Amino acid sequence: MNVVARTLLVLVLAGLPPAASAQAENPGPPKAPWRFGLTVENDLAAGTDRYYTNGMKLAFACPPRPTADRRFVSIFLGQEMFTPIDLWRPVPAADDPPYAGFLYAGLGFHRRGPSHLDSLTFVLGIVGPSSLAGAVQRAAHIALGFERPRGWAHQLKDEPVLGVAFDRKEKIRRAAPSGRFGWDVVGHAGGALSNAITEAAGGVLVRAGWGLPEDFGPARQRLGIDGAGLCPDDRFGGPGGTGSDFYGFAGFDVHAVLRDIFLDGNSFRDGPGVEKVPLTADVMAGLAFRGRRFEIRFSYVYRTPRFVGERKRFVYGSLSAVFGLDR
Repeated sequence: MNVVARTLLVLVLAGLPPAASAQAENPGPPKAPWRFGLTVENDLAAGTDRYYTNGMKLAFACPPRPTADRRFVSIFLGQEMFTPIDLWRPVPAADDPPYAGFLYAGLGFHRRGPSHLDSLTFVLGIVGPSSLAGAVQRAAHIALGFERPRGWAHQLKDEPVLGVAFDRKEKIRRAAPSGRFGWDVVGHAGGALSNAITEAAGGVLVRAGWGLPEDFGPARQRLGIDGAGLCPDDRFGGPGGTGSDFYGFAGFDVHAVLRDIFLDGNSFRDGPGVEKVPLTADVMAGLAFRGRRFEIRFSYVYRTPRFVGERKRFVYGSLSAVFGLDR
């Protein structure tokens, strides 16, 4: 080996440790994790078993693109079930909403700005026996020793559902220093268009606590309108969070409803149904705990009467969990 070659080899080998050390000292910004979410809603938390009685949704969101508007995509799969007030009746009363199940999948496109989040969601599903809601509820009630529902033979008939929903969330006010007590106010407005749910909706959410996330609040189950609360957060799984954040939240939504298949009945067939109330509201309050790679939220939701002659209050509990998955 000549002198020039040996000199070059020495320089290369000598330069490797400092380069590796510099790379370790400056690893660059942490990669945003993939997000997995599970939401379960059930009126058992309120000690009842009627109306919107159970909902489950699995969701998955990819990390946002490294652009100014931070776009990301979510996919989700869910099931909802609705029952009248008297499960023991083989034939439900005419003034009660019908048995109904809804099985659906969806794709959401989201764009996040400094203080807002836009979500456009497409939903494809099926209402009726093919949703398997009746079989799921009967099996669950038998396993848990609850009263067996007897009227699923009179549920809504099979009907495919195709829908689109849009929602915009805006941070109206924020006073939440990282790692310290703070609060924020998030407003939202949007709507859904489908043969299942057609409505306009809007509301306000207030959060207060320690280590508030940089997202826009908990998910709402209704027609997958907001991507299951999987908004990217710079501190989720990163070095900015405390690892044990805790906060409370409360808010309300108002719904102007033009179409609700779970009250109106099937779109193109005769069958059971009740007269809906066109203007309703949801009031919610809950708590959230947040670790390095997860967040758990629980809330109670009270919904004003949704149909004429509604005999009992409508309250249910909502539990959601979000996990970060390394790429």
